[in-house]
Amino acid sequence: MSVEETNRVIRERRTIKPSQFADRGVDDSIVTQILENANWAPTHGMTEPWRFTVFTGEARSRLAKFLAETY
Repeated sequence: MSVEETNRVIRERRTIKPSQFADRGVDDSIVTQILENANWAPTHGMTEPWRFTVFTGEARSRLAKFLAETY
């Protein structure tokens, strides 16, 4: 990606609120690529590696219910 492309992505980035979310899933290959890129992000105190949990299907619904009840 060129400097110009990077600048454009940063400057055009906008917040997406829950009411704007789509019901369609994200392809696993995209999630994998995003998480791999995130692994390259610096950490405070060099506490790498990052750890991520991906919730899909019924687990995602259970997480949503738990968070709604909690908050």
